[in-house]
Amino acid sequence: MKTGMNPLLWTDHVTEAQDQIVDQIKILGFDAAEVPIFETSDLAPYQRLGKRLKSLGLGATAVTVMEPQTNPISSDRKVRDAAVAHLDRVMECGQQFGCEILCGPLHSAIGVFSGTGPTEDEFKYGVETLAITACAAETVHVHISENDRGTPGTGQVHWDSLFDGLKKSGYNGYLTIEAFGSALPALAAATRVWRSLFPDAMDLCRDGLAFMKKHAG
Repeated sequence: MKTGMNPLLWTDHVTEAQDQIVDQIKILGFDAAEVPIFETSDLAPYQRLGKRLKSLGLGATAVTVMEPQTNPISSDRKVRDAAVAHLDRVMECGQQFGCEILCGPLHSAIGVFSGTGPTEDEFKYGVETLAITACAAETVHVHISENDRGTPGTGQVHWDSLFDGLKKSGYNGYLTIEAFGSALPALAAATRVWRSLFPDAMDLCRDGLAFMKKHAG
């Protein structure tokens, strides 16, 4: 299996000023960085980052989110069309740095709830906007996230069952840590991170990587 680290512990848009983040991801021994694609107006930063990742020998995956105005399961056709257009642009950004896999949540707008269970129409809209039959039976990407989004292995996730299942399935893709802290106030609020979950972000990366290698090896 290959290992990845998401820079959302530090930033939601990796620029030249944050190059040390991907440098450290490489130094610690990860195989890839999972690049946040939230800002899509300019392709140049992603082109620059792609060159940086290639020079370091790091692979790249990506993560994005859907907002109310790009909600794939909206009852408004214009909003669903906007979702497709947004994902097209996200993919264009990803092409600039050699993105191998795009993950989400993509199924609906983040933080938007109807107050009721999913309807048949919402399911139909989701299929219409996102269904990809070619990989319906495959697991193509795995996030390693503790129940409190802190350091993997320090919380309540039943990790033995997870890793055992992955091994039995023959999964050989990325195991990518997605943890959240307080560095990004908006993200901390959205993910309900109200306290420090780890003493140091790099320690989380180092300990989390060791944890994955121990259990997935």
